[in-house]
Amino acid sequence: MQEPKQIFMSIVEKAATDADFRDGLLADPKATISREFDVTIPDGLRIVVHENDADTVHLPLPAKPQILEEGQLDQVSGGVCQC
Repeated sequence: MQEPKQIFMSIVEKAATDADFRDGLLADPKATISREFDVTIPDGLRIVVHENDADTVHLPLPAKPQILEEGQLDQVSGGVCQC
């Protein structure tokens, strides 16, 4: 089984050379990826495909970092012992 990063690279490469695959990604990315790469995509996972053109560039941002509160920071840094 391919790793997610390998699958991503394969998707981008295939979309660059296969117009039908590219159209499928834009219309129904989950079904197209599942079918082409024989992977199961969880129901709760949303996949959105954007296509750049001469007038539009999409800039993906990473997920917002989870901000821990002071008490949570102490726990993950070893500041609390629940022995």
